[in-house]
Amino acid sequence: MNSKQSTKTAYAGRRYAGHISAAGKPEAGTERLRALLAAEEFFIATATEMAAQTTSAVEAATLALVVERTHRHTAYTQILAAQAAQRTLAHELPLVTMEQLCEIVAAPAVFLASDAALPPDPLTPPTGRMPHKDTTDFLHHLLGTGYFEVRDRVNAANALLPHVDTNGIKQPARYPLLSADAQAGTVDPKHVIQAAKQLDKAAPAIKSQPESEHLSNTMETQILESLRTQGPQAAHKLITAWQRSLEDRAGSEPSDEEIGFKTGFFLTRKTEHFSYFSLCMLNVEAEIFLAHFANADNPRTEAGNRQALCSDAAAGPQHPTPRETSENIDPDEAPRLPAWAADPQTPFELLPRATYMDLGRAAGKLSPMDTEPKVSTTEPQSRPNPAFSWGGKSLSVFKDEKMS
Repeated sequence: MNSKQSTKTAYAGRRYAGHISAAGKPEAGTERLRALLAAEEFFIATATEMAAQTTSAVEAATLALVVERTHRHTAYTQILAAQAAQRTLAHELPLVTMEQLCEIVAAPAVFLASDAALPPDPLTPPTGRMPHKDTTDFLHHLLGTGYFEVRDRVNAANALLPHVDTNGIKQPARYPLLSADAQAGTVDPKHVIQAAKQLDKAAPAIKSQPESEHLSNTMETQILESLRTQGPQAAHKLITAWQRSLEDRAGSEPSDEEIGFKTGFFLTRKTEHFSYFSLCMLNVEAEIFLAHFANADNPRTEAGNRQALCSDAAAGPQHPTPRETSENIDPDEAPRLPAWAADPQTPFELLPRATYMDLGRAAGKLSPMDTEPKVSTTEPQSRPNPAFSWGGKSLSVFKDEKMS
């Protein structure tokens, strides 16, 4: 495209506003999208030509500013497009219509040069299984964009734009200050989306404060200032510090909303051979959870004897003997207690004897199928310290260790 053609296209693009209908309103639909495609082609062609031919540093710097500003405006428009797709139930479109739209956008020259119309909307609600379950799934497949990126756009539409909730009630934007700067291009909308996402996570802790509305407005103002002057990383650290401070100072019990928002068992990552989970629960529930592991690895019972469990499982079902059902063992024949069950300074010959069946087995001297106890004449080796892993740290059942 030469300079004369670029100028002509620019002039036509600036003046075009769609055909005017009899009611005095621009016709919606095909002509507007045709003008939008023409404007996109003109912008890309002009920016590419200028970047390749300019020899002026001033022009190059100005071009970078214009392209970056356009990029930010386009990123904000992506949120608007996601909201429009959600409002119109675009995920219910049939696959045939989606294929036709992709062909038009991929090669717009034919569409721009003709008077062809867009495919019509379905006249009746779809029946049967939908091709996509929701707006996020629809945009993920239509645009070829990452699922989580599209999900953040859809969620940001409810956080940064006025919207209608599931009950049909109009709701204002939750973070109007962040939305205004994202729309103006002052900050990158992608950074605003992440900040709004973090604020939503901190919302339950904020609502539990006495002056929650004032606190929310103050946090939004300072986060916006941090995005403008220090960047997204500083804003992320600021929100995280506030959230931890509010959670640590919480005097009252957490609300049902906060419990439902935070607690759960989440799959955070999955690779070829490993799955990573994140678990959150109340402290009262955590005591029961930890007690389960403590009981499973208790050295005073057979629960922690992994080798014995494997041997028993490989041997199959076993039938008890009369010796196994007796309550006690003859004190003179019973094995002595292991070293970990008595005072370490006690000589082996003075160690008490395990006269109960379960203690005799725990000492490793009497198996369930033995009819006579086996008394050792040498001091047994200390049993390995069983432990279980929690949060990347190995917790021993012999030591009074706490999770950090």
